[in-house]
Amino acid sequence: MSHWILIACLLVTTWCNAALAVELPLRTWSDRTGRFSVEARLFVQQDEFVTLDAADGRRLDVPLATLSEADQQYLAALVAQQSAPQYGDRHRLTARLGVEVTARDGACRNLMCAFPIPLDWPEQSVTIVDREVSSNVRKVNVHTLGDGVQQVRFLVPRLAAGEVARVVFVLDIERSSILTPRDLSRLRIPTVVDARLRQYVRESPQIEIRHPVVRAEADRLAWDAQTPAWQQVLAIRDHTFETVEYTGVRALKGAMRAIEERTGDCEERTSVFVALCRLKGIPARSVWIPGHAYAEFYLEDASGSGHWFPCESIVDQFGTIGDRFIILQKGDNFRDPLKPEPQRYISETARGTDGVAPLLTPVREINARQEP
Repeated sequence: MSHWILIACLLVTTWCNAALAVELPLRTWSDRTGRFSVEARLFVQQDEFVTLDAADGRRLDVPLATLSEADQQYLAALVAQQSAPQYGDRHRLTARLGVEVTARDGACRNLMCAFPIPLDWPEQSVTIVDREVSSNVRKVNVHTLGDGVQQVRFLVPRLAAGEVARVVFVLDIERSSILTPRDLSRLRIPTVVDARLRQYVRESPQIEIRHPVVRAEADRLAWDAQTPAWQQVLAIRDHTFETVEYTGVRALKGAMRAIEERTGDCEERTSVFVALCRLKGIPARSVWIPGHAYAEFYLEDASGSGHWFPCESIVDQFGTIGDRFIILQKGDNFRDPLKPEPQRYISETARGTDGVAPLLTPVREINARQEP
């Protein structure tokens, strides 16, 4: 084998790319001519060589350029996989989400009501298993708003004084924890922000990236041109924690006021982190779970495929997040047909054209699912 170099002993060199964390399966490797092949598994990959563990016990150091096109594609897919978020064990939950609308102060007519339900994500799958709909409700429909949430809308033609209308969706949800990628070195900030990502680099309600106070805070962040993308985003997270002291739950005040006052809760820290990322050219967005908010940022791997990674807003968790809560919605700039202004998140709402305003009571029941 003229260009396949046999290594008789174990390699002791410390590679710039460490050995894979899991043993890969045996497969047939071949060169570009198709004349030489070997049954082996990948041990480690460098920029110009791969090291293979052959089925017969040999260890082979192979120039990358000599491998077949199929082998090149296999390696490219592995590289992308190593740079992508990793997912842990799945955890099952059940949720009952909806609203009750009561004509507390008199008869109501022509009520349009709505509430949000979650979407599928790589770390979450959602199944609607039941719908509880009272007899005075009409036209129950589900609509997707942007790419971050679903909205259930329904019509109540008339509610007599004291009458209640009710719609509740019963959901079966599976959540996975997200783990840090195995290889951070190949991640990069996207050089082109396509139409799908533009909303995540623009201003959102209370993420005021055009305000001088917020822009000045972003200008305080600087790093060497060679600083890896992951370390740049981590520096933004650290700066956010230093800038905004966590003071517990308060009324939402947004990124600009949080920077001015140097205090806030999970929503303020999320807003500031997202704003600073966007001003540094890194797509970022808010993530909403029951009673809490954290952020996600977007980086590309060496193949140009993009991935979203989590950044906790209270504890020191970066690139990793647990699985015990459902993701209600992702994003922070929604167009709700029932409201005139852009919304930071989609909430329960009821709007009528005649009569008095009703009492709106959200239904939010979330429990871990008991397996048989």
